[in-house]
Amino acid sequence: MPDAEKTLILSRILKSIGIEQVDMDNFDNRLMYQKLIYLTQNYGLSLGYGYSWYVKGPYSPELTKTLFTITPEFLSESDNFRFQNDDVVIGKIHEIRTILNDKIQDPFFLEVLASIVYIKKFLQSEIEMADLRVELLNRKPKLQNNPHFESIFSDAFRLMPKFVT
Repeated sequence: MPDAEKTLILSRILKSIGIEQVDMDNFDNRLMYQKLIYLTQNYGLSLGYGYSWYVKGPYSPELTKTLFTITPEFLSESDNFRFQNDDVVIGKIHEIRTILNDKIQDPFFLEVLASIVYIKKFLQSEIEMADLRVELLNRKPKLQNNPHFESIFSDAFRLMPKFVT
């Protein structure tokens, strides 16, 4: 079981992102939390979660364990928790919220964005948009079943450089 401080930190991050309650009974929510924390770490906030490739893209079993420990009490208590560089951390989270805008709680968009960030960062540093699309669909062919995949991929590709350092 994760320690209380790690749960409190994750609670504060999620609340700062705009997630007021953690619902682990809903698959789309679990997917959204995984991708948001992956993108947050890639934006420069190291939270210590390691990721590997899984069915829906980057996945952290350790993060899932921590997410299951978040209770309404932890979320409430996180309001009083402060990071060492609180202004910097909260500022970065505000930037992430601005970058993702209305897509911040869209599990499908976050899955596509996190997946292409992962592919770009860890598999092929120099890859063009068309090749990245092919690589993504080779790994996740079901994505193209979404009728809006092309525009979602295009939007994700446009945002990707902000999460690949």
